[in-house]
Amino acid sequence: MMNIKKTSRFWQMKNLLLASLSLCVLAVGHPAYASMGMTSESGTAAAADMPAALLTASAPDSVLPANYKVEQPARYPKGETALLQFLAENIRYPADALEKNIRGSVVIGFTVDKTGNVTDVKVLKPLHPSCDAEAVRVVKMLKKFKPAKTGGKEVAIRMVLPIRFQSK
Repeated sequence: MMNIKKTSRFWQMKNLLLASLSLCVLAVGHPAYASMGMTSESGTAAAADMPAALLTASAPDSVLPANYKVEQPARYPKGETALLQFLAENIRYPADALEKNIRGSVVIGFTVDKTGNVTDVKVLKPLHPSCDAEAVRVVKMLKKFKPAKTGGKEVAIRMVLPIRFQSK
């Protein structure tokens, strides 16, 4: 028999985020996907199908084309690993959801504005009211991002982040 060492939850989340982020970057850059709504302002259709952070450009004060791409996406200080670590340390499984054995993902959409602040946090794909509230709470706690840039100017960008709730 073969003994297989189980991968820790942190590394599973990190690998999932990095793999999905890579796929999203490739997909968003492909012209065929631009017409399929993957870079839509609302992100609801794409968020339901996408398993990781999906970056789409948007400016609250102006409407940008659906296929608008940023040259440099918004980045969390110290990278994706620090973002995953922050989420792992701060997310608390709600007691009522744990009692009811509720599992799944909450998809959160938010805007990183021109100064790097997280604003306009919304639940795009709900799971359970207490899980949704916990995910929103933690996303609102995120530190300032390094803002996205295009043409040398800082721009606001929409981000979609799934947060998985799974009992051990």
